[in-house]
Amino acid sequence: MRFPLAATAVILAVLLVLDQVQSLQFQFPNFSITDQSQLFLSDNSSIALGAIQVTPDVRGASMENRAGRVLYRQRFRLWRKKGKNANFNTNFVLNVKNETASSGEGLAFILTADPSVPDGSDGQWLGIVNSRLNGTTEAHTVAVEFDTRKSFPEDLDDNHIGLDVNSVYSKRSVSLNDRGIYISAAKDIKVFVQYDGKNLTVFVGDDMKNPVFSEPLDLSDYLPEVVHIGFSGSTSDHTQLNCVRSWEFIGSEIKDSKLLWVWILVAVGLVLILLIGIGIAFFLYRKRGYEGNRLDNGYPNVEEEILGFSTSPKKRGTILEGADPRLNAIFIKEEMECVLILGLACCHPNPKNRPSMKTVLQPTLPVFRTLREMNQIPKVSKQIVVSPSEYDANEKQLGGSIREDYGGKQPNQSKHNGGSAEESGEDDSMLVKVSYEVS
Repeated sequence: MRFPLAATAVILAVLLVLDQVQSLQFQFPNFSITDQSQLFLSDNSSIALGAIQVTPDVRGASMENRAGRVLYRQRFRLWRKKGKNANFNTNFVLNVKNETASSGEGLAFILTADPSVPDGSDGQWLGIVNSRLNGTTEAHTVAVEFDTRKSFPEDLDDNHIGLDVNSVYSKRSVSLNDRGIYISAAKDIKVFVQYDGKNLTVFVGDDMKNPVFSEPLDLSDYLPEVVHIGFSGSTSDHTQLNCVRSWEFIGSEIKDSKLLWVWILVAVGLVLILLIGIGIAFFLYRKRGYEGNRLDNGYPNVEEEILGFSTSPKKRGTILEGADPRLNAIFIKEEMECVLILGLACCHPNPKNRPSMKTVLQPTLPVFRTLREMNQIPKVSKQIVVSPSEYDANEKQLGGSIREDYGGKQPNQSKHNGGSAEESGEDDSMLVKVSYEVS
């Protein structure tokens, strides 16, 4: 019992510490209206048909030149000191469908300092930046774009993925045509983005062995310590439905190292206190068990223990002085010592030091065994102490026989033979111990 308690305490302490390092983690297998409390949705964004609609999905109304953002409401601590970056893994499923003859403009996974949609970020800006912020450090945004229109000369084509850092002019871009993946084909596309603190790697489709790209990147160079994560998208004169059907994110945050050490010390302190408490309880338990065993089994010589009591005779060998003087020393010495010793033990002022029944029987057992071996104990018998005259008067009624007398004498034989007390010189004050069978 004690080991599982200690192990549980250690596990709880470890979990407490890990909780200070553990990541922001969430999972949306699909989306419903109830998920809105966990998300920040811009004016042009909504949840419909089990998916995030990053830009409007309104049939019969204008969908042109719109930009939107959907971000997880809780922010993520990306780094604390220069070069000490968090890491994260995120996977999501996109579904983009053309609403015009040619698609436009695109969708992106973003990390950003500002959750609001930049003014004028529709069309070619993909909701990431606008013309003023594009290429400036003020943008504070890093994105993985899924571009469906060749809007700039720098764009590879109308079906490519790119790494954008404070700009829609991609730092690295790769066409998906060679992989047979078409972003705006209205099919589910699996995307996996991984950041290990030094490199950003992107997988698209079912091929998890060959990334689309892996780019060295220190996010602390471009982003603040704490960022929002989510999606942005846009349309222009050419429109499309920009949907996210599922999303999972796991990231280990970089938290305050001072606070972390405080939690570690608190956890270690709690474990130590618990272990000390368990140790004290164990010691008391063992001590109580030892004392119990000592009382039950520690009376090989009960007299030795009794002599130490405050109520015991002051000198060794004087315990018989406690016998009732009315007995006139007419008793068996060993039996009387046994009774007196047990009496003193059972009257100990400390109840915990009084012997158990197991101990009480120990001193008498040798006497009983000896008598039993000598056939001195009848199967069912009674014993009484009477005077010789009482014995004579009741001998026939008792039907018993004299076993022994405490004075070392037999009862008055002359009276047994019809004599008198005066003739024998005996008086009725002589006590006789009589045993008789019970029929």
